[in-house]
Amino acid sequence: MENVCKKIFYMGIAHGECLLREQKVEKTGLPIRKQEKDFPYLIGEGKGRLRIYFSLLPEYPGRSFWGRKPRMWKKKKLLELLRRTEEAGTDVLEWTEQIVCPKLAESEAQLPVELWAACIYAQRPFNKICISFSEEAGEADGWQAIELIMPYLPRIRQVFYYGERNRAFEVLEACLYEEYGMIMADAWQKNEGTLWIDFAGAGHGEADESAAAGYKYLNYFEILKFLDTSVKNSYNTEVN
Repeated sequence: MENVCKKIFYMGIAHGECLLREQKVEKTGLPIRKQEKDFPYLIGEGKGRLRIYFSLLPEYPGRSFWGRKPRMWKKKKLLELLRRTEEAGTDVLEWTEQIVCPKLAESEAQLPVELWAACIYAQRPFNKICISFSEEAGEADGWQAIELIMPYLPRIRQVFYYGERNRAFEVLEACLYEEYGMIMADAWQKNEGTLWIDFAGAGHGEADESAAAGYKYLNYFEILKFLDTSVKNSYNTEVN
């Protein structure tokens, strides 16, 4: 199988930090760094590596002259700085996806399927999978779920579904039965060895509960947390 390298760029926030006076970022943008370690993933019938480039915006642009209290970013200046940072790396580093943390983004970021795949790979081992879709999920969402869990189907015992049935559910159910002879159950217990992939993203507090109960839980916000934590805690090198 071909080992594809998918490159993404993440813009996060360095909480509690101030932009230093010697950092002249107005024209060049923020420093861009690369994680030393790529994240492996499986997807469909292939595999790949996820390479993450990132910049961390200091939470404050500086401090006031008299009170030495942190100043807040002005929206226009902030957006211009983000734009320059993205432009500085897009052509040279050839990333194909950009993710901006929710506090900086003007709209909710779409997460690349390879990032979902890398997070699922990091959850191993698991022997059962539970899937949830949002109410408006359609056929494309069903096929994406299939692509993500396909590499694990030969080794797991059961796939469960939790939530309202819709077109995405129908696609997933039909594929599991026709291609793998698996009947998807719609009732499950939150027990050890299960990975719950929640595309609906409605499981507020579910990650804390899952840790206590022994099952594993992924949704949109947990994946953003995984990404943010990994770039802040890893070895990395500056590339611009």
